[in-house]
Amino acid sequence: MYQTIVDLAMQKNKNILVIASPRSGSHALSAELCALGNGKNLAEICMVGYCKNPWDDIDKLSISTKLTTAQIVQLTPKLLLAENVDRIKQQNIIVNIRRRDKVAQFASWIYFRVNDPTGLHGWHNHNAAKTKVKPNSVTASAADIAQFKLEQMLDDYFLPDFNLCYEDLTFTQTTFRKNEFAFYLPEMFSNLHYVKQQLESWQYSAGHFRND
Repeated sequence: MYQTIVDLAMQKNKNILVIASPRSGSHALSAELCALGNGKNLAEICMVGYCKNPWDDIDKLSISTKLTTAQIVQLTPKLLLAENVDRIKQQNIIVNIRRRDKVAQFASWIYFRVNDPTGLHGWHNHNAAKTKVKPNSVTASAADIAQFKLEQMLDDYFLPDFNLCYEDLTFTQTTFRKNEFAFYLPEMFSNLHYVKQQLESWQYSAGHFRND
């Protein structure tokens, strides 16, 4: 599938934009596609606090003459960019990556938001020895779960050319590796039963993912 995406981008003279919700593997995917296409990786773009106008980053991606990959993860720039999806799709192949295990994804998102909200210490390649929470020490709010659900649904608005599933993929061309924790991370929630009640039954429709 990686080669199919890269080949299509090259055939159409487009770049590759990965749109995903937090903690779904977007950084690893973007790096993997970049390496496979011997391209340039802009990494995460349109980040709040670093980019005043997300369209500026989109323009930088779109005009790059060498195969270039990038990813958008944050909710705020997506809401601003949603006003003109055609402008993005004219110059870019859009790839969406999702996780089936929403409980694990939500736990990872909350963990890093609590312990490193600025992202200055890195949300990737976490090892178990650095785990900063204990079981039953974090309470998930209804507002957090609502925002998490919204972020899952918003990505479809950008009409991805490819929908990939994190659990079905392997990454061999990137330095990103799966985060490790001292225990099963969802157990940090004091209200894990509530989290599972809200997220555990989440399912995608048959045929949603195209990974082959």
